[in-house]
Amino acid sequence: MEQNLAKDFMQRIDVLSALDGRIARKLEQEAQERFVRRRDPVFEPGDPENEVYIVKEGRVRVYRQSPAGKEISLALFDPGEMFGEMALFFPSTRVNTAEAHEDTELYVVPVETFQRWMQEDDEIKQLVLYIMADRRRAMEQKAAELVALEVPQRMAKTILWLFDRYRTDIIAGKIALNIRLTHHEIASLSGTTRETATLILNRFRRDGYIDFFGRRMILLNEAELVRIATTYE
Repeated sequence: MEQNLAKDFMQRIDVLSALDGRIARKLEQEAQERFVRRRDPVFEPGDPENEVYIVKEGRVRVYRQSPAGKEISLALFDPGEMFGEMALFFPSTRVNTAEAHEDTELYVVPVETFQRWMQEDDEIKQLVLYIMADRRRAMEQKAAELVALEVPQRMAKTILWLFDRYRTDIIAGKIALNIRLTHHEIASLSGTTRETATLILNRFRRDGYIDFFGRRMILLNEAELVRIATTYE
């Protein structure tokens, strides 16, 4: 990236690779495995916070929906990433929805089991605290952006973040995303409506910043997206 705008979002912390594989070994020995089909919920608002999850394969999207039905995506979690960790310190009931973005395999750890791991290994506890602090910072940043930034700025920042995280495929010599997202999902990540997201994506496409191959976004002019993300008026 010309500017590391991805730092405005949560960085990826691969729990399975952390701490010399100690967590991975504990998961193999003590965790349950659960398969969740694409679009099915992992948990929903009101569910008890009695489990912690680590993605083994697939992807999970966590979002919140207002009483009026407006949706905002809070995070995407990929293999090795942990979610639902608030239950380790402040168990209550879920306020967000987590759903499988594609067919997904999860490691599921009861809260009591993970708490025991933290008591037995202070480095595991420190890792969890670091993850929670990083996500708190990212949520505060996102809340500030929803207030301070215009929608095109937020859309440009979201696109840059997606390409920073998922830019591994090449289509016709161009950089493409290896994740398929609907306009609704891009809107939810950017904190806007699907209709507004579609208008801005069409504008970015018309201006030659991005293109689409099916649902795969292609990056054509990164410098202009960086300019919009930082100087849009």
